[in-house]
Amino acid sequence: LGEPADHFYWIETGSVTLYLPSYNGDERVFQVLEDGCLVAATVMFSDDRRYPVSAQANARTVLHRLDGAPLIGMAQRSPEFSCTLLRIVAGQMTQAISRIDLLTIANSMQRLVTYLVNLYVEQGSAWLTLPARQRVLARQLNMTPENLSRMLGALRRDGLIGGRNSELVLLD
Repeated sequence: LGEPADHFYWIETGSVTLYLPSYNGDERVFQVLEDGCLVAATVMFSDDRRYPVSAQANARTVLHRLDGAPLIGMAQRSPEFSCTLLRIVAGQMTQAISRIDLLTIANSMQRLVTYLVNLYVEQGSAWLTLPARQRVLARQLNMTPENLSRMLGALRRDGLIGGRNSELVLLD
């Protein structure tokens, strides 16, 4: 956070959590990026070129650190490459808008169910793989890990979901 940004990263496998530390010691999670995503590539094009958030690689993540100068050069020389970068940024903005919309839902159970439905649409299957640990997911959904665990338990008891840990199946 705030450090000069001369590099961006490509996630080969695993995931990276983007967050801001808060004054009370908690972290506000903004996004969890997964396999194939670029981290901080758009920062290479900002005026002050400083990382706007902190990042933490999750367990078993393979990251590649890439110099920002060649990225800028390719964007300047190739309209096709620039359009590809714009598509990536547009996708990230759409995801950010969806996350903001999700967080405006007042009821935490509604946020969780909406999140699971969005995962269903994203992953194209009733078998869902949660992209982050439950502690991180709870922060993304603006709830405590204990509350998330209780709600998942309630959905299981009601026969709406099955599975364990990060592997869930939508039953109804």
